[in-house]
Amino acid sequence: MGSQGYGYTSFGSGCNQSSGGFYSPQQPRPHRSNALAVVPCTVSQLRSAKEDHNGFTVGNTELNMVSLVGIVRSVSSSMSCMLYLLDDMTGPPIDAQIWQEEHDVENSAIHPGTYVKVTGRVRSLQNHRSVIGLNIRRLQDLNEITSHILEVTQAHMFHRQASLNKASLSNQQ
Repeated sequence: MGSQGYGYTSFGSGCNQSSGGFYSPQQPRPHRSNALAVVPCTVSQLRSAKEDHNGFTVGNTELNMVSLVGIVRSVSSSMSCMLYLLDDMTGPPIDAQIWQEEHDVENSAIHPGTYVKVTGRVRSLQNHRSVIGLNIRRLQDLNEITSHILEVTQAHMFHRQASLNKASLSNQQ
């Protein structure tokens, strides 16, 4: 479980010490630890995430890409996408929209009652939150549900500790 895309290497690694090309040493670089990370989340975290002009945040964690694990409650399809109602039992179900190719048969075989893992971006349109999925796959083993919950907990604890460390460093200066 060590570093599975949670942005672990950016904290305290010393990578951001040089001034680079455009930032002077007095002007700190913007810090976006989760810009490329896939953050494991629950539906309730996505529903309670704060939204601003930059996107969504849970606590101090920026949500760019997220992963969700849950059971498909309903499926509807159109010519260009599949809409899954995903429920992980932490809150009201959330829509996961997956754009499909013409030859995409695998996604059409996912029926209600199937446990899946969705990776995608959180979007909000008229106060309705959904996930625009880049990938959806059936779970091979139900232990993946437990593993996902542990990853959610680990990511939350990691980002919480990182923000506490950052706050204590700023208080020392």
